[in-house]
Amino acid sequence: MYFVASASLVSGLVWRPRAVAGYWRIAVASVARDCRHNHHFRSICFAMGSGTSGHAGGSGRAFGRESRLRNRHQMDEMRASGLKETGRYCVVIVNKTPPDDQRRAAFLISRRYSLLAVERNRARRLFREVYRLLYDFLPPCWLLFIPRQRMKGAKLDDIYSEVVMLCGRAGLVLSGAVGGGADLSPSL
Repeated sequence: MYFVASASLVSGLVWRPRAVAGYWRIAVASVARDCRHNHHFRSICFAMGSGTSGHAGGSGRAFGRESRLRNRHQMDEMRASGLKETGRYCVVIVNKTPPDDQRRAAFLISRRYSLLAVERNRARRLFREVYRLLYDFLPPCWLLFIPRQRMKGAKLDDIYSEVVMLCGRAGLVLSGAVGGGADLSPSL
């Protein structure tokens, strides 16, 4: 499928969709560059929530590229030496002695959990928030989160308390992590 540019730009010019996306990326990159270097644009970018660090919300430390389990070798390592703890809402596989001494996580949410993408995305968002809350209290370890069917109706504090319990059962020392009775509602 091709897009035809308006006659006011150039008569008869035909753009491919990929080329349009490329031009859009260039425009966004120039705005981001302006945000970094021009203090007038910087306040607008922070108000929009993008910041100048390249990631929204400041969660790059817990979810950056170096903080994820990303390849098959790492998953095989988890399967070989990980401890599997099963709870009511989820399964957590923990590798307490990772080869790189870093905190890494992965969320394995397949279509077996739900055929609806909205339910899989909700489970992923809940796991990401629980991991973000626990990140500062975790020692170097690798975590793999797998949802169970009962998680579809669960709330964040239920998932959080269960993951804290499962990590404790696996032998991770979570110094300072709040137990199950925490008020995890967003404060406005």
